[in-house]
Parts: sequence; structure tokens; C-alpha cells
Amino acid sequence: MKNWIVLILLALSFSTSLHAKEQRLLTVTSDGLDGTLDLSAFVDSEDRAVKLILTKREDRNYRREFPAAELKRGIVILEISGQNVVILRSGDFDLTRGGHVVVDYLSSGVTKSRQQMELEVEHDGRSWVVLHRGGKITSMFMKARTLFGKTVGISGVQMK
Repeated sequence: MKNWIVLILLALSFSTSLHAKEQRLLTVTSDGLDGTLDLSAFVDSEDRAVKLILTKREDRNYRREFPAAELKRGIVILEISGQNVVILRSGDFDLTRGGHVVVDYLSSGVTKSRQQMELEVEHDGRSWVVLHRGGKITSMFMKARTLFGKTVGISGVQMK
């Protein structure tokens, strides 16, 4: 009898993990960086976005995972030469509904100035999506700010 209970519990835990999946939220590119980054949500069997995952398409070994709860204090998704270039923050992110997410980026490493833009991450009933000014977006392009041919920050962000 104990063996049957163990088998049932294993089957239930295995079937629950089968329903967990990654959903790509944004593709991030920049003329100041090589490669393409994908920001995804890891969604559990109850459609809760429990963590964010950052991968690099050109490097299968590059994978960074962040519990969604860390959005409250900020998640550094891009750091270069010891500088936090891009940080994601949210004071109201909910695992089932989403919330507002602030993209805080380094505008100039010379002056240490930063800019921010607001996005919304929400579950639309079928999947998790990112909105900017009410419209769904799937990609973000970060235009590099250069000084004497060297990248010193991000001059602007384009959404598509």
C-alpha cells in the first residue's frame, strides 16, 4: 500500500512539473552589446509568474534566474564594468496578476545619470504579456550612448 501512495505522489509531482513552463516576455537587443537577450517568466502549474529568467541566445550556458519577489528591491539584468546598467523594479508585482515594472537604465556612465520607463506585466487570460503605454510589446532595443567611440550608457529605448 505504501508503494502505491509513493507512486501516486510521484506521479502528481511529475504532472505538476510538466505544466510549469517558460514564457518569453521580451527580446532585448542593443547596438552597444553583442547578442540577443531573452527575458522570460517561469510560470508554474497555476499560471503564476514565480521567477524571471534571462538567457542569451548565442550562449546556451548563459542563464540567470531571479525570484519574482526580488523585483521589490530591484533585479540587475545588465551589469558592465561594475555599473548597474539596467535594473528592473516593481513595488506591486503580484505572482497571479503582474504589476507595474520600472526599467531603470544608465543614461550616462560619465555623469552617472539614469532614466526610467514604466512597463506593465500582466496575465491576459492565456499568457503573460508586457505592455507599454497600453500596447503589447515583445521587443526592446537599447540605443547606445557613445563618447569618443566608447559606449558610456543608453541614449534611448525603443519598444516594438
